[in-house]
Parts: sequence; C-alpha cells; structure tokens
Amino acid sequence: MKIEFCLQEEDFVTWKLYEMVKSPKRFWSRIFIFILFFFSFIANVMLTTSYHNIVSVCIWGAWAVIGILVFIFFPKIDRKEITRMNINLVRKTYLEKFGKLTTIEFTDEFIFEQEGKNERKTDTQELQDINEIISHIFINIKGGESFILPKERISNINEVIFYLKDLSTRLNISYNRDINWKWK
Repeated sequence: MKIEFCLQEEDFVTWKLYEMVKSPKRFWSRIFIFILFFFSFIANVMLTTSYHNIVSVCIWGAWAVIGILVFIFFPKIDRKEITRMNINLVRKTYLEKFGKLTTIEFTDEFIFEQEGKNERKTDTQELQDINEIISHIFINIKGGESFILPKERISNINEVIFYLKDLSTRLNISYNRDINWKWK
C-alpha cells in the first residue's frame, strides 16, 4: 500500500502536543504546581495564625484570591504557553519538512518513507504503537520517532486505517483510537 501527502507545520505541532499530553511527566508537572501552591498556602496560614489582626486577614484573603485566580487562569495560560513553545520547537526542528511531498509505502516487513531526496526504511518490528485521533494517525517507532499521517490529505484513508489495524494485530502492538482528543 502506497500513500502520498504533504506535511504542514500544524501536523507536527499536533503530534508534539498529543505526545506531550499522553506523557506521565506532563501530568505530574501540573500536579506538582498545584501541590506547591497548596503547601505554600498552608505554610502562610501557619505563620500568620499567631497574629489575630487585620494583616493576617488581608494575607489570607490575598492567598484566597490568588488561589482562585490560579485555579481559573493557570490552565489557559499554561495551554497557550505550551502551544507557543511547541510551535517554536517545530519551526526550529522540522522547518525543512514543511510542504514536501512525502510518500510512504507499507509492506509486510518494512515501511518505506521518501520525503524529497531523503529516504527511510523502517522494519515493522520496530513499531511501538499506533495512535489515531480525529485529524491524524501517529505510528510511533521505538526510539521516539513517528510517522505522521494527516487523514484529510490521504485519499484512501479508510484502507490505510484498515491496514494499520490489521498490522497492529499481526505485530501485537496497541492501536489506540482517541477520536475525541483535542488540545484543550
């Protein structure tokens, strides 16, 4: 099976964001920020409980307001910053791949990729897992690389999905469908 498409900047950004969201490191870093804020609030309360005056009430009130603001706005600010960071990373790393015609040929033993003058041959035994979201399919390879397949730019996408599901069954790797996933 042979497919042809062109990758754009958005494809790489979506791949990076999806990989990051699925990373346990990302989950624990967000939890750490909230735990750090909570313990600093508790420490502040413990330090100011001996003072029963207007200053301690103002400090508690300020912490409560800051806590509410952080709870409301931190996810939005964090999301915007992470997106900006990944866009910059993709522009620095993958700039030469934008807009080039990419041809991928699937065989039983290998996956051949040709992108401009560059060629890559990957043994199917090196595949780690396959992830499908609403707009893309990511074929992850052991070692951190991936094949990015933009669904809307592949004419025979249903055949490709069927083939990849069959391939994942034969190789005993997971095929994850996160159709409802979007960068929130």
